[in-house]
Amino acid sequence: MSNITVPWRPTVIFAGLPLFIGAVNEYGVAQSLPAIGREFSVQVSDLRWMSLAFFVADAAILIGGARLGSVLGRRRVFMTGLLLFALSCIGSAVSINYPMLLTTRVLAGVGAALFFSGILAIITQAVPKELLGRAFGLWALVGAGALMISPLVGGVFTELGSWRWIFVVNALIAVAALALTPRFFAADGAIEGGRFGDVRGFLAIGVGIIALTIGLAEGSTLGWTSPAVLLLILVGVVAVIVAYFFERRGDSPLVPAALFRDRGYLTGTAVITISYASAGATVFAIPIVLSMADSLNPIAIGAIMLSYGFWWLVLPPFTGRLADRVSPTVMLTAGFAFGLAGCLLATVVPSLQGILGACCSLALLGIGMAFVIPAANRMTMLNIGSSLRGEASGVNMTSRLLGDLVGIAIVGTLIASNLGQRFPDLGEASDVGSLAMGLQAIWIPVGVFMAIGLVVSALGSRGIRSLAS
Repeated sequence: MSNITVPWRPTVIFAGLPLFIGAVNEYGVAQSLPAIGREFSVQVSDLRWMSLAFFVADAAILIGGARLGSVLGRRRVFMTGLLLFALSCIGSAVSINYPMLLTTRVLAGVGAALFFSGILAIITQAVPKELLGRAFGLWALVGAGALMISPLVGGVFTELGSWRWIFVVNALIAVAALALTPRFFAADGAIEGGRFGDVRGFLAIGVGIIALTIGLAEGSTLGWTSPAVLLLILVGVVAVIVAYFFERRGDSPLVPAALFRDRGYLTGTAVITISYASAGATVFAIPIVLSMADSLNPIAIGAIMLSYGFWWLVLPPFTGRLADRVSPTVMLTAGFAFGLAGCLLATVVPSLQGILGACCSLALLGIGMAFVIPAANRMTMLNIGSSLRGEASGVNMTSRLLGDLVGIAIVGTLIASNLGQRFPDLGEASDVGSLAMGLQAIWIPVGVFMAIGLVVSALGSRGIRSLAS
């Protein structure tokens, strides 16, 4: 049993604000992509960078942000990130062209990396070990409200006002969180004695993430055998290998090898990566497909996306409690099985290859992920010592973004080839492919992610028990 006696729920609830901000940022902005594409005459292949630019910057900085939190204090780094994110969102709202919009998205990604990097460590430090599943269920619940309403809110702003209001809302939420942070997060000092650690490893990790992401994203437009694409992928792989050797030999590695000797952490991080790959692919692609192939307006699309977000609001308090009592194998395999069933139904059953099938598949995916995420988060951080929690949090949060990036890159490539290059005007009949064809480009890769997650969960979590057992 833990000796923690202070109230932990206020800290966990407030730590959910980054999830709320992230959901509005990702899902609300996803609803505005068709309108942004029309206003700036942007092709589908280029429009992907609205999400990719944010995630590349976020993923490249996260691990360094986690160490900064250990050196400077997690609250200070958290507040700096919120301030930078708010300012960048204001810049997005007043952008006069697409390059300016992408630049502000990069800055927003850096800000998000700073306030996301230490969240898992903050929660794990505040919560008794035997209640971690419940805490992560509560944490997911806070973000679930935004996950449920942000697509609809994004659709309403885009349809009745302007896509620019999505960024104004993001800025206002970040400013409110900034003002409230001292009330909920106590000031903390340096953990690592003022040392940032291996700068060479940090730079190599950043180069690897950026090069691999750009290479994967541009493969669909330049061709997978293009010299530029092959060079980017090669640079990324070499940078990752170099980072490994720097980290292995460094006195204060940003990614300690001890993390990956814990099977629970390794499996949980892998599961999180797979889960976010499916989520990134789904949330990015479905609004685009529905707007192009079926000419639905943003409000209708937002209502359809509620089929996914609703279950995140209803289930995490229960699945989080369950994660403290049931083995992670049961929780994870059940969750991925739900998601795989949803993808198979919409792929195999002809009558479910339209809007009805999209709603059913989104619901089953949402139910599945409500089982997976609390259990995976709990298993990831359960046995990590206090001296490694910051690094563990940074690596795990980076894995989420890498999953998002992979999902967006893969499905973005497929829908770009299946549904043409430009958005038609709302109400204009699309001549670039059927709704069923566009949805297949989503359900098939997401189904593959679910199948991989099922196998990884069954093998990696075997023998790991809940505290209650």
